[in-house]
Amino acid sequence: MSYIKQNICCGHKLKRSGLLNFSEKRILLTGADGFLGHHLQKSFLSQGAKIFGLSRNKKPRNPVSHPNNTIIIGDILYSDNIHDALKISEPDIIIHLAAQSHVGASFLDPVQTCEINCRGTTNLLETIQGSKYDPQIIFPGSADEYGLVISSQTQYDNILAENKKVFPNPTRIPEVPVSEENPLRPVSPYGISKVYGDFMMRSYHNSYGMKNIVIRSFNIEGQGRGENFVTSTLARQIIEFKRGQVSSIQIGNVAVFRDFTHVSDAVAGYCSVIDRGQYGEVYNLGSMRATSILTYLLHSIEAAGYSVLSLSSYNNSFYCKDPLILKDYELFGVRGEYSKIDRLIANNLSLFSLGSGGINVLTDKGTIPISIDPERFRPSDNPFIIADIKKIKNLGYFPRMSIQEVCRDIVCSYE
Repeated sequence: MSYIKQNICCGHKLKRSGLLNFSEKRILLTGADGFLGHHLQKSFLSQGAKIFGLSRNKKPRNPVSHPNNTIIIGDILYSDNIHDALKISEPDIIIHLAAQSHVGASFLDPVQTCEINCRGTTNLLETIQGSKYDPQIIFPGSADEYGLVISSQTQYDNILAENKKVFPNPTRIPEVPVSEENPLRPVSPYGISKVYGDFMMRSYHNSYGMKNIVIRSFNIEGQGRGENFVTSTLARQIIEFKRGQVSSIQIGNVAVFRDFTHVSDAVAGYCSVIDRGQYGEVYNLGSMRATSILTYLLHSIEAAGYSVLSLSSYNNSFYCKDPLILKDYELFGVRGEYSKIDRLIANNLSLFSLGSGGINVLTDKGTIPISIDPERFRPSDNPFIIADIKKIKNLGYFPRMSIQEVCRDIVCSYE
């Protein structure tokens, strides 16, 4: 692995045949030392590609040691750095991972989020458009672009009753699972910044014929996930509880549903899109499986060696025996096996509100208290999100890892 340091200054759709051979392909990854970038590097290097990772960190966090891996020190906020990275890498493919990617942080510092995600993306596009290079560009969009998703007529009526606007108006109810044609209603600065990048990518494709493709990723999880993400936070706390270092687990909203995908499946999805995706198109990348944060937490507890027997609210207003028992059920328009507690939550989102105080999880090794912390709630959040992945499955993608395997992978990394 070699390093190249830069001076960081202050100042038409085409049909593609597929079956791409990554051997000898030159791939530039911005934000290469992030969670997904690390796993993509390992995959591409194993297939014989030459990797050039652009990172603003002089000491990359997750370096992949390999003779075909070159780290370029630079920042997407400076066009000269991007120009130099293009000159060094002469890329066939660019994957633009560099971003401020934490939703909570975007509420705390929306200016920085837009600076990195919006100006940085525009710098990249402008620099490439004005150069001699003509790479395929993959832009990681986000499920947060969809934002508010209407999951039922009741939800929609309640929003209108509160004198709130829904824009754009829904063309179908329910809007789940979420397809690529769903209206975009981002509810966070991060989601808004990703819509900007998404539209810029497609605009530069339409205006200049650039070979851009957008992948709207849902929650990608696995070993190496950032400490500030809920999945890693929960895994760390569970292991700390197991070791006797903490007396309870702190959590925010447990009644939101997310589409969790293991990073190995996400890497396979990226390869499918790079290989067979159509320029100017958008592809959802997910598992087409909805899981509540509470069920995710319970699976993580079991991954740490416990057996979950029952749970109850602190104020004794709710009790559920065998909450993880699965049943074939249709939830959010998708048929599958869902946990007992998810079926209950889906029918009553206020089941574990702040008023309940928290949850006692009874296991074969005793009770694990789960405290609901109001400070961990976001100013705005979407209760349901599940990907419609029919479009990317047509490219040969198929997610393989179960939600239990996703939880186990992260928990094991903290043991």
